[in-house]
Amino acid sequence: MSIISRLFGFEARQQSETRSLASSDDALLDLFGATPAASGISVTPANAMRSPAVRAAVEAISEAVGGLPLHVYERGTDNDRSRATDHPAYAILHDQANDWTDAHSFREQLTRDALLHGNGFAFINRVGGEPRELIRFSPPAVSVELDRTTCEPLYRVTGDKGQRVYDRRDILHIAAPILGDFAQGYRIVDRIALTMLRDPYSAAVSSQTRFHWRRRVGGAVVKAEAFKALKIAAS
Repeated sequence: MSIISRLFGFEARQQSETRSLASSDDALLDLFGATPAASGISVTPANAMRSPAVRAAVEAISEAVGGLPLHVYERGTDNDRSRATDHPAYAILHDQANDWTDAHSFREQLTRDALLHGNGFAFINRVGGEPRELIRFSPPAVSVELDRTTCEPLYRVTGDKGQRVYDRRDILHIAAPILGDFAQGYRIVDRIALTMLRDPYSAAVSSQTRFHWRRRVGGAVVKAEAFKALKIAAS
């Protein structure tokens, strides 16, 4: 071990940065929500957010959606539109999603889930048949299954007490705005090694030497036809 390694713990930090699944089996990668990168390191939503470009894009979209006003409207007899402030859904969409999450933070988090995981899920808790609160589900805990006959979606949620299947009418499902094969269409390049650069000017000015560390993570679309963008008209 070199003097630099002993002083700055470089070797220990480098080992902590190169963690990945021991097996590259596709079933295990799918189970843990990981995507293999060109470097061989499994890329998950958590470590993808370490990329400044990914974080900036996700935060820009999710914060914008969370900050936009959301109202519930009703149509009158003359086809005029007015805010339905007395509708049960108005309070949970505009004010408070549940006792511990305000509506703005809830919409921001569900949008973030859709961007990073491909889907955002929330349980619609009803009292007397009326929606009273929205409870977010962690995306890795939810699997979407289709009925073999009708292709109607069912939502299987895994929790501490086992699994439970929810009807589609009980789940708010926000899908990502792009459909397709992300693993095939987008390539994430994650360099394993750290780069160290000694600052040659700091010692001359302050009698102290600075070291700069850098690790590069990037990505690009390699197969555009693997994606299909959704166009949504708003009025």
